[in-house]
Amino acid sequence: MNVFNSILRSNQPQQPNDQPENGNDMPWMITTAAKVVGSVAGVVSIFMGFLNLLSILDIKCIFVGALLIIEGFIIVLTEAPCCCMFLDFAFMPANILEKRSPWFKAVIYLMFALVPFFWCLGISTFLSGGLIMATSAFYVMMAMGRKANRDEMRVKTTGSTGNGSGPSAAITTAPTAVLVQNEELPQSSLKNGSNQVIY
Repeated sequence: MNVFNSILRSNQPQQPNDQPENGNDMPWMITTAAKVVGSVAGVVSIFMGFLNLLSILDIKCIFVGALLIIEGFIIVLTEAPCCCMFLDFAFMPANILEKRSPWFKAVIYLMFALVPFFWCLGISTFLSGGLIMATSAFYVMMAMGRKANRDEMRVKTTGSTGNGSGPSAAITTAPTAVLVQNEELPQSSLKNGSNQVIY
């Protein structure tokens, strides 16, 4: 019991300036949307799991109902631990997963969404799995990172240093390869001004 208490004390909620490096460059809308959709997905999964438990005709759907309840509880613990303040370990899963890459959450949530489809196909499985998959998609977007602005993309495509030269600075007039036998050299590369043909 002493070990469990020390783990809980070491995993207390972080202060706003101690946030992990993973999500610092992400817009607040994406991170908030991932948390909101994840919280809703967890609550819907718990509710749909209870509905699946009521189906006494199919053993597989009862198993999927229990699985959806467990998955929903884990998702609510990781996305909105404030909903489970009555539990002593409510912040522990959230703190552990916040230290990891967003890819980790995306893969876990994708597995949470796909596993119930193997045993019981129904509206409850599709609704809860779809919401969990949407949460996974938000975390994939967070893992891919922020899109570069227009100037950074232009610099990367032209290979220039961005000295105001623009994309046309990378285009040269010198022939790069002889694809046709009678290619003429540009006027700027001719020394005596007469048309010469490369053979």
